[in-house]
Amino acid sequence: MFSLTFITIFSIMIANMVNIYECNGERGEIMELPSCTGKADGYYCYPGDPSKFIFCSNGTKMVFPCPGGLVFNCNISICDYPNASGICKGDEMDRCMPFKNVAYHLSKHRNVSHHNDN
Repeated sequence: MFSLTFITIFSIMIANMVNIYECNGERGEIMELPSCTGKADGYYCYPGDPSKFIFCSNGTKMVFPCPGGLVFNCNISICDYPNASGICKGDEMDRCMPFKNVAYHLSKHRNVSHHNDN
């Protein structure tokens, strides 16, 4: 009886375990990044850290950092200044504007021309 009760309680404890970290006296939950499996190719916000971004290609996830002091701008799919609009925020892996529309967005607002043969 004791061993059955112990196993049941231990199993419940394991099922309720959460990945916890402690760094410099602060505690938090470790977040697992979503995968790119089944996601469209393109740029995605890195959950919880706007100084990084994710590029999905054929189900493969690649994580890239932005250069010093810059954060990822999902509206134009580039690293940008932190005060710009379109900066990735929150804990979701949000998909950014598809690349074909980025050229239009840039040409509309920054006088950059784009030629599309399609």
